[in-house]
Amino acid sequence: MTEWMQMLVGMADGPTEPVHGTVIPYRNSDKPFHFYYATSAEEAVFVPIGREGVRLYRWGRRSRIESIDGEVLFVSDGTTAWDFTCDSDRPRCTELHRVKSAGPGRHLVITPPVTHWVGHHHARPTGPVTDLEFLDRRCWSVNLAARESRNLPKPSLRLIVDAGSGAVLGQHSGDGISGAAYTDVTVGEPLDPAFFTWDGPVVTDDESRARAGHGDTPDMEGVM
Repeated sequence: MTEWMQMLVGMADGPTEPVHGTVIPYRNSDKPFHFYYATSAEEAVFVPIGREGVRLYRWGRRSRIESIDGEVLFVSDGTTAWDFTCDSDRPRCTELHRVKSAGPGRHLVITPPVTHWVGHHHARPTGPVTDLEFLDRRCWSVNLAARESRNLPKPSLRLIVDAGSGAVLGQHSGDGISGAAYTDVTVGEPLDPAFFTWDGPVVTDDESRARAGHGDTPDMEGVM
């Protein structure tokens, strides 16, 4: 039986091979979805996974999101993130750790730092790691207890991880209300690292703050 530490080591640094496929989110509730976030007056950047789904490319801590039609929405080299949803020629640029998530799928797109798993408030498995097959791949599945939140209560989390590459292929809330998962996946097809970068003009955090005004703002609440 696979141990939690073996699974954690396998996924800690992101996929060890290039991975890409179609990701579809879901939400089984008509109730409004509340989320909280904090900014320093700049425009927030969100993981762009729409209801219609996206094409997601991962490799290590790198990520790239395209619409189903092939329009680039989001690119990250693992440190910096570029959001193309408002301007395809001059994306909004910020540090990856500042990117927010207003819906499911963050674990598929962004590999959290090691402190997410081993810090004081780290996610703890509530049971053993199970082995399963998903999309014809040998995978691991684990249920993680809800992390502490000073705002709204959060449900537990179930992750499905490809055993061969360490890529997160599915993320599901423990209450069954929301989640996101690949509907098809290709592992090991070569990708150029330049596929995950942008060297053109950008809108920086400072420029975004200048547009919106100066000074810190309190935590914000959104409803979807």
